[in-house]
Amino acid sequence: MSTSGRIAISMFGAIFFALPLIGSVEGTWCGTLDAMGQKLQLVFHIKEDKCMLDSPDQGAFGIVGRIVSAKEMDTELSFKAIGGTYSGKIEKGSLCGTWKQGGMSFPLNMKRTEKKIVRPQEPKPPFPYRTEDVVFTNAEARLSGTLTLPKGFTRKTPAVVMVTGSGPQNRDEELFGHRPFAVIADFLARHGIASLRYDDRGCGKSVGKIKDISIENIALDAESGADCLRSRFDHVGILGHSEGGTVGFMLGRQGKVDFIVSLAGSSMKLKDVLDWQLRRKLKNLGRSKRQIEKELPSLKRSFMKDDGIRRYMEYDSVQDIKGIRCPVFALNGERDTQVSAKDHLGIFKRNISVDVKAKIKSYPELNHMFQPCITGEANEYAQIEQTISPEVLSDIVAFIKELHE
Repeated sequence: MSTSGRIAISMFGAIFFALPLIGSVEGTWCGTLDAMGQKLQLVFHIKEDKCMLDSPDQGAFGIVGRIVSAKEMDTELSFKAIGGTYSGKIEKGSLCGTWKQGGMSFPLNMKRTEKKIVRPQEPKPPFPYRTEDVVFTNAEARLSGTLTLPKGFTRKTPAVVMVTGSGPQNRDEELFGHRPFAVIADFLARHGIASLRYDDRGCGKSVGKIKDISIENIALDAESGADCLRSRFDHVGILGHSEGGTVGFMLGRQGKVDFIVSLAGSSMKLKDVLDWQLRRKLKNLGRSKRQIEKELPSLKRSFMKDDGIRRYMEYDSVQDIKGIRCPVFALNGERDTQVSAKDHLGIFKRNISVDVKAKIKSYPELNHMFQPCITGEANEYAQIEQTISPEVLSDIVAFIKELHE
């Protein structure tokens, strides 16, 4: 996804000392920042001598800040971890002011809110299944995960290892206030399918080097997860989202898994995926074809600053798709703005062997997260209450069950 016009939010923060707070400023304030055409919701939580910032559209929550001033006519907040400040004053019940970051200033008016994020699919007890904490290893990586076991499971029970999308993510693939892997694991267990989801190396309770990590090492981590499942189950598959779906193609070709569920996995060179994403973003920002061709090279260079990233971008999944011999379910949302359903499913269909049991399906109104959406843009993810389409969940279960009847 392009970072052009994006307010860079870091999840790393520090606790700062603050000045006493005047009661009229205390509370939760919500507003929309218009940063060069990209609208981002920001939320301030101000209580006593503390303040925190959320950027739900970017999946960033709980960024700790410092209260410089907390007067009704002079409120100033500083978020050193991301290099951002806010200054404003209360006018007719609203907090009106300016957000500054990266040498730029943007008007930002906030209103009090007590709105809570609703996630109706979030798993809630009592659960008709049990879970176990597990640890498995790949070289220096020590990976921590959750094994979800359906009632009455045996060695014949089908099981999947779940692999997240790009970037370090926890075992629930927690993004934008959603926990899709937790929702999927819950649904699978309720339908007699076991699963293992784990924290990526360097994230959550897992440890391991993440600098310059290659897609091959990510695949080896997933393979170790599959091996962990094989100690208890005879039929082990992989369920991967985005980059994790691409990893599924790799393990399928190597014969490491018995079946594949690829949720928006890439079927082309990753550098071509980046090219498509950047062109689309620049077009949405109003750039002409000429401007896009002029700006594109420098944007690409900003993404590929070292050899590790450049090698990663050269990975092409077509050869892996051609070598798959196990059953595979490839699915995409047609409103996906990160992995084009038409392009990727088309390439997959042309390259998967006719001898392979392959199911291919696109969903007209779903985005990259497989949520029902309007535009498919990332700034919708947090605002959509549903975590993943029930139709997708049912289709995944039906595919796996059919293989093991």
